[in-house]
Amino acid sequence: AKIEQMRCNCPYALENNCKHMAAVLFSLEDDDICVEELPPAKQPPIVSHIPLETPWLEAIDKLPEDVVRKELLKRADRDDRLKERLALLYLGKLPEGQIQNWKADLQSIAGEYLDRRGRINEENTWEFLEDLDYFLNTKLPLLLEIKSVMDAFHMIWIVMETALEWEIDDYYEQLSDFFYDCLQALRSIWTQATEVQQGQIMQWYQDHRNEEWPGGVEQIDQVFQLLTIPNIAVKEKR
Repeated sequence: AKIEQMRCNCPYALENNCKHMAAVLFSLEDDDICVEELPPAKQPPIVSHIPLETPWLEAIDKLPEDVVRKELLKRADRDDRLKERLALLYLGKLPEGQIQNWKADLQSIAGEYLDRRGRINEENTWEFLEDLDYFLNTKLPLLLEIKSVMDAFHMIWIVMETALEWEIDDYYEQLSDFFYDCLQALRSIWTQATEVQQGQIMQWYQDHRNEEWPGGVEQIDQVFQLLTIPNIAVKEKR
């Protein structure tokens, strides 16, 4: 008979085979002992999900306005992203101090990748820039939706600035790819900007570009040189 399972209630059998199990096997080799085969474990029938009706949609329609406000207030109190979204959608502007808070969030992201020298080394560069890219792409769509051009520009600027404020080892190609994405983001708001706003954007760049950025200033210079030429082929992104 084929033995597929053995059990013993001694403490040594909890993690491994014990001497009692070995004794049974040795005995089987010497004697023709009939071993009862255990039936397979009985399992309950598999239950599959089925599409549900959506009575909750009907329930939402019937909710009193004060209940909806109270529930939304509780959720927004625990979720800064929701607060930000509500302010943008229904007030058309960022909460006061939001740009500074975003800058603090970006510095926290950078802090996760610093080595003991205070640099972002080669093995962490790509993940760091990917996190900055993700931040950019999660904030930008809503700002574009409400046509908040200058808020969108300042958000893109602090993302680019964060990439250049830290010393990055062997960064050039990865940083170049990242700034290509920033250029595309800036072009998306440039088409929505008035002439006055375009002038403000270019003036901000001139006033705030920093020759002492550890990451260099060349990448951001190239972005603003290409910004007003939307149809130019920059480079094929990896």
